[in-house]
Amino acid sequence: MGVGMSKETCYVHDNDWDNLMYYKQSTDNLEFARKLYYRDTRPVCWEGDEFYVSGTMGTLHQALVNVTFNAKSTTERE
Repeated sequence: MGVGMSKETCYVHDNDWDNLMYYKQSTDNLEFARKLYYRDTRPVCWEGDEFYVSGTMGTLHQALVNVTFNAKSTTERE
């Protein structure tokens, strides 16, 4: 599972982001974190300057996925 965000200056969705998030690393347009969910179901988290995202999923083939997206408070941004 991967969670992250595209940059504010990136206005168009890239159809290759799924491959990027699975096989490669963050780029100038997309920052993310990823984690394998075979036995370890702890959250995967990504944090930017203004937001943070966390996600969990089950280990079954048709897994239930939960994603939480939060804005940082003004004090957290400083």
